[in-house]
Amino acid sequence: MREIFVSVDIETSGPVPAEYSLLSIGACAVTDIDNGFYCELKPTGLKNKKASMKVAKPTLDHLEKNGL
Repeated sequence: MREIFVSVDIETSGPVPAEYSLLSIGACAVTDIDNGFYCELKPTGLKNKKASMKVAKPTLDHLEKNGL
């Protein structure tokens, strides 16, 4: 049986799931990085940590308008 390894990455607006929003999620096969998935999400609230938002490149304003 062949194993397939998948790399998954998420960006959030802070460290606590109940208080902060999931902003984006991406995944790809480790051996085929062109075969992947990426999705930006509409935030469930505007609460955020500045350190988290430095990592997450889409702004909350952009995600509010364009996220799924």
